[in-house]
Amino acid sequence: MIYFTGGGALYDEFARHFDCEKISIRKQGISALVELVKAEDIVVHNSALVCPKNLSEAMESNFQLTKELANALLVKSKNIKLIFLSSMSILVNASEYQEESKLGPYALSKFKAEKFCLNLKLKVCSVRFSTLFYKDPLKDGLSNLIYTAVRNKEITLINGGVDKRDFLPLEIAVKYLYRICTQESDLNIHTIASGNAFSFKEVAEIIQDFIPSLKILDKSVEIKSNPVLSRFTKESNNLLGEIQFSIQEHIGNYIKELGENNHF
Repeated sequence: MIYFTGGGALYDEFARHFDCEKISIRKQGISALVELVKAEDIVVHNSALVCPKNLSEAMESNFQLTKELANALLVKSKNIKLIFLSSMSILVNASEYQEESKLGPYALSKFKAEKFCLNLKLKVCSVRFSTLFYKDPLKDGLSNLIYTAVRNKEITLINGGVDKRDFLPLEIAVKYLYRICTQESDLNIHTIASGNAFSFKEVAEIIQDFIPSLKILDKSVEIKSNPVLSRFTKESNNLLGEIQFSIQEHIGNYIKELGENNHF
């Protein structure tokens, strides 16, 4: 059985395609999960506080809870497979960690949790996704851009839309996650990305292909944060078996979905 330690969009999408069960370790406690899990079962640790108020809250929610979960699973059985959902925010490039002093509270807590898990004598795998395309305007920038385009027939790019992202539709991400859960691998860290980066300008042009009347505006803004990672290797994809998809098709489907289900 595949157990998830929390709910959310990723769990909901995974459950649409594959047999799994959610045991919220925040609401039901770690013991509730440990009582159910058996040797050879898989635990996907997706429970995390994404917007902590401060470092103390981040470490308590994301590091300490992970540490307690991993130790409890280790006592239960060394054959349990633990999948830790990490974050790209801990990296300076596709394969190197960012300096700890430069990490914010959330990223630092995920970094500490990943390092702890990888040093355990459990079957542990850490998974990092590129920029997820949730098809939910409240969850990611691409979804919000498309939603705004459908609603207003006008969007505004930042600094010419030159920033790039490696967009990974949520339904593709969960299919890779299932393969990580069920396939044996020598890798203990999987970086899952499409391997193709698109600028927001290119995305705007794709949207305009579906909405010819769309007006594309531009705004100059001083950017102080580091750019989001958008260049990745396809080592994990090749090892797991690459899942082909078209970001243009997914954008088109989301535009169609918004048009059918909403009245702006």
